[in-house]
Amino acid sequence: MIAYIKLATMEYPRHEGNIRLEHPEITEDQTYPNFPCPPTYAPVDVSNPPAYDPDTQYRTEEKPININGVWTAQWTVNNYTADELVAFENSKKQTMIDFEKQMGIKPRPSNNNSGSKPNAI
Repeated sequence: MIAYIKLATMEYPRHEGNIRLEHPEITEDQTYPNFPCPPTYAPVDVSNPPAYDPDTQYRTEEKPININGVWTAQWTVNNYTADELVAFENSKKQTMIDFEKQMGIKPRPSNNNSGSKPNAI
């Protein structure tokens, strides 16, 4: 999907549908890669987002900047806080518990049964 920036207001991201609402003269058969971008908009290059570790970081797209005549997306990579990581792990566990309930799967016994008899045959 191609993203655009509205040059007069710096609204971003804008897409073909947003532009078509303002420019009804653009016909339905005019689509990417032949979409006639009006001069009040510019396409944005979003092809090079930075690498990040989704287990410990998140990536945020910022307002694009014009680099040598090409509007280019900008990105910020941030680390999750320790509290966010704990909350994320708890959320994943709860999602699994909810899924198992919905599917009628009995909960697995905990491996942390300190003081209980071992399951030996």
